[in-house]
Amino acid sequence: MSGLAPELSRRRRAAWGSFKSIEGVVEKIKNIRLRSHLFDTVVLPASEYASETWTLQRQDEHAVSVIQRAMEKRMLGISLYTRVHKGIRSSELRRRTKI
Repeated sequence: MSGLAPELSRRRRAAWGSFKSIEGVVEKIKNIRLRSHLFDTVVLPASEYASETWTLQRQDEHAVSVIQRAMEKRMLGISLYTRVHKGIRSSELRRRTKI
């Protein structure tokens, strides 16, 4: 594990905390573009705070992308069952949300 693991863990908790704070609003909004705008303005700053000072290794980049994809799936209301049975890939989720 890299030296950034504690910081990535803090950023993950901060991102999920900020996501939880807007989750009720996101569930009521049907417009995917507005949902993604909320994600961009509320969640991403929490997850990427001070990231310009990080020296990321490949495993760190992967950890950050996993966190972001998990939130995208949650934001769109797509479960693992739905993804598997409908064959929805992460690239399709990113295309839908335009994040």
